[in-house]
Amino acid sequence: MNRPDAVAQEHQEHKVEISGWDSNEDFFVENSSLGWEAGEENIIRLRHRVRPGSMIFLRVVEPSSKPMHFPVAFRVGRVSARMEAGAYEAILRRLWPRPQESSGSTTQVPAPNSL
Repeated sequence: MNRPDAVAQEHQEHKVEISGWDSNEDFFVENSSLGWEAGEENIIRLRHRVRPGSMIFLRVVEPSSKPMHFPVAFRVGRVSARMEAGAYEAILRRLWPRPQESSGSTTQVPAPNSL
């Protein structure tokens, strides 16, 4: 059986700043609320239409005990048609850094003047 406080923590709303490139390839920044639920996918409403598969960044903007909030990368999944309120609903999936290759190998980046 779920405890009431555990159920309340499963769905949380956070005020966020969203940035990225819209479907017209114009950079945008807007504010919204993110419904944070247990699981890997989250739904957000946007005024800008974004393409499925594109990457956007979310940064929590509400006050908390942490002094700074850094942007977090998300991949856009399905995007709904424009809703009556003039917003698009997008499904987001958090992106994670790729695991490092074996510790013995290093990636060499050529010097700028050697290109």
